[in-house]
Amino acid sequence: MSKARKITFIVASALVAGGLALSFGAFAASGFNPDVFSTQAKDWRQTTLSLDPESQAAHTRIVVREDADNVRVEPADGDAIEVAYWESEQDQKTCAVTDEDGVLTVEASIGNPWLGHVGFVMTGTDYQDRATVVKVPRSWPGDVEVTTRDGRISISDLENVRTVTAASENAGNVDVARLANAGAILAQSGEGYVNLQSIRSAESIVVQTRGGDAMLADASIRGAVELRTVHGNAHASTVRAGGFYACSTDGVLLLQFVDAPTVEAHGQRGPVEADYLSAPSIAISTESGDVRASDLIGSSIDLQSSHGSIQAIAVGEAGGFYIQAASKHGTVQAPDGDRTSGNNITARTDSGDVHLSFTPTSKRTWPDSQTLAASSSESSASNPPSFLEAPEAPKAPEAPAAPTL
Repeated sequence: MSKARKITFIVASALVAGGLALSFGAFAASGFNPDVFSTQAKDWRQTTLSLDPESQAAHTRIVVREDADNVRVEPADGDAIEVAYWESEQDQKTCAVTDEDGVLTVEASIGNPWLGHVGFVMTGTDYQDRATVVKVPRSWPGDVEVTTRDGRISISDLENVRTVTAASENAGNVDVARLANAGAILAQSGEGYVNLQSIRSAESIVVQTRGGDAMLADASIRGAVELRTVHGNAHASTVRAGGFYACSTDGVLLLQFVDAPTVEAHGQRGPVEADYLSAPSIAISTESGDVRASDLIGSSIDLQSSHGSIQAIAVGEAGGFYIQAASKHGTVQAPDGDRTSGNNITARTDSGDVHLSFTPTSKRTWPDSQTLAASSSESSASNPPSFLEAPEAPKAPEAPAAPTL
């Protein structure tokens, strides 16, 4: 037997052994129940509850705790809260609903978490939608708290919700869309993405994720906005807020059409790209990556990179700013400015080039409502909005023609 065939045989044997071990582990986790080998549908049963109208028995808070399945919170047709959930004896899935002192609690649990994976190992993927669904009156003024271990969370089309908390512990994605006049919104996920769209007049927004993307689009927020991710990208588009902050450890920071009293974007190992930021105070920094920005409208602009280039276009006249541009190991192209001006722009990098220029007026216009609505309708929970094209970097001046001999 040739050496190549021996290697192929060893790899194939290892894969077969691994598959058998995985199947046996799943079978053991089920308590050696032979029913897991059956391809017939399991004993899933759905229960739907309709509570008394809110005008008769008002609720102040809704709490949903789910293990592996998805959760949706959406508007009801009438004035009563509705709950739909699934249970199974074979999968040891149970759900308890309690209604005490104006607090509705829906708590679903799986006795043996491995059972959720046995069907996949033995019989293939189960595509049945077994989401826990809570429907509330569209203008219900209470608190919503949804937590899952692995399931996805979707909260949409509500008005006047006092607070919203949506948290998936592991890899579940979180979608919050089309909320109006809401209070504080907290959306977070361990390894999934967090996507907020079309949020009108909310008190504040905090988006957090470790391994997924943090996204906010088409939002008007009375207070502060925070986007935080460790290993994902952070994307904000068409956001007006009382303050804006975004950070990422290993991803891209992309800001487009952000208007706030202060705008901060800080990265560590990734680039920062910005297009149309309007704020008296703008601060952009990254330790390892380029800073590319256009249409910066502000009176105090600070651009920093430790290991990367800086390319920026500010709105206004160079003579209206005190300009400080420097690079320890790179070229610098920037106008002189006016040292006596009360406005200031700083562009500094340790290793990279600096190119700073000005434009008298912004060439960008804020997207209209029809454009935003079209963009929102094109995206979905399973297909979050992709990053828009980054602004084009300023072109370097052409080199002078070589002298004719």
